[in-house]
Amino acid sequence: MLYLSRSPAVYSYLVAIFAAVAVPMGLGYLIFRTNPSACYDSPCLLPLLLMIVPPYAVPVLTVLFAINRLREKLVPDGWLPTIILSGFAGQIGISAFAVATSSPEFRDIFFSDLVSVPQGLIVGFTIGAVFWFALYASAWKTSGE
Repeated sequence: MLYLSRSPAVYSYLVAIFAAVAVPMGLGYLIFRTNPSACYDSPCLLPLLLMIVPPYAVPVLTVLFAINRLREKLVPDGWLPTIILSGFAGQIGISAFAVATSSPEFRDIFFSDLVSVPQGLIVGFTIGAVFWFALYASAWKTSGE
């Protein structure tokens, strides 16, 4: 069973931060480079979000994860809750930003698309998964030890 039985060291958090920023950004760049002309047909929002969001989202995720550990795990800190909460927070954050920054006319026409297209969910899942598994790999302990 995977779990973090003790609080990770600062080094483990730094490794997780670096990985959670670099891996999604690299993945976004790789997706973009496989078909750069696709941005003219508008499916390039996902790689763009993968390259833009991690430097802002990962520090927030790290602070919230550390506070949760210090407050004696108000939210379970396993891999699944971390990934799910990160994904839903990403969807809510990106949808709220899209609604807040779009023009009123655009919002009237495309409101359901701004709120329901799951690119924020995918970006949040990716960031959360890379963060948790990098943190676990850096400060691992299994239940069999």
